[in-house]
Amino acid sequence: MKLLLENWREYLNEGKTIVKLYTDPNYYGAEVDEDAVKGRPSVSLDIKDLVGFEPDEKMEDPKSAAAVENIKNDILAGKDMPPILVRKYGVGYQVLDGHHRFHGHKKAGEEEVKAIIIPDDEIEEVDKEDIE
Repeated sequence: MKLLLENWREYLNEGKTIVKLYTDPNYYGAEVDEDAVKGRPSVSLDIKDLVGFEPDEKMEDPKSAAAVENIKNDILAGKDMPPILVRKYGVGYQVLDGHHRFHGHKKAGEEEVKAIIIPDDEIEEVDKEDIE
């Protein structure tokens, strides 16, 4: 059952940082408050409506490519995957966490992926200057 986006506010912890996005081009990544995400509803989103926060080239690294291939095989074998985390981005969504699963679904030929939508007020972007 798909939930209406208007009803999501009741599940959210408005204003608290749930996802920290590291924007340093040498790192790129996300830190997630797993407890705050646990229990939130997910929706099915069209893969064609998603773009990654991390550059696609990061998935070409041998370690990442192997992880994506394993996830693709798990999906094709019918294994359930945890939802990815996304935020509204233009006319679609941007993947915040779960890039390997996102690319694994794409490689498996899936048209949809389960996702939890994180509102912008629960996302903190951290650049290199903030880390040092």
